[in-house]
Amino acid sequence: MSSSKFVIRPEDFLVNDLFEDSNCFLELAKEHEGKDTVTARRYVRASIVTAYVALEALVNTLLVYLKDTEDLGLHERRGRRFTSLEQKIGFLYSRSEGKPIPKRSTVWRALLNATDLRKKLVHPRPGQVPYSSLTTGTAKSWLMAAVELSEKVGGRALISQVNWGKLTGLKLNDASGSGN
Repeated sequence: MSSSKFVIRPEDFLVNDLFEDSNCFLELAKEHEGKDTVTARRYVRASIVTAYVALEALVNTLLVYLKDTEDLGLHERRGRRFTSLEQKIGFLYSRSEGKPIPKRSTVWRALLNATDLRKKLVHPRPGQVPYSSLTTGTAKSWLMAAVELSEKVGGRALISQVNWGKLTGLKLNDASGSGN
């Protein structure tokens, strides 16, 4: 996208706030981990769902910008309908990176896993809610993947410098390999 045409609107701060909320919920989950499992899982769910919402809001915002600017060619404006977040991310990734998103990449698999988990949380069925996978490690992995996808689809400008440092610090500070 042409940076000269990219103007952040007041409502776009929501994307930044949602990523910050997800990180806050993750930190709260860590505080309760090992002490209060019910509360820790509550914050893990909140972190995962909020990171998913943040990424979806970012992607939809970018698509609105593209539609509203000349950055979206006429051939891309006509008849292009996306029905899933995965399709939208695939489209934006291809525009930003100049190639399709690698379907075997860690970040793509994390998106598919988060989408599956979100579906199970939003549309619960008996015996389908995966409580054993609701860990701080799961929440952290998904938040990291959502941040990486945000950058890969060209959404870096929608996340504040301070928040970006906190979010990318999740990746950089995890040298222990513990996943938490």
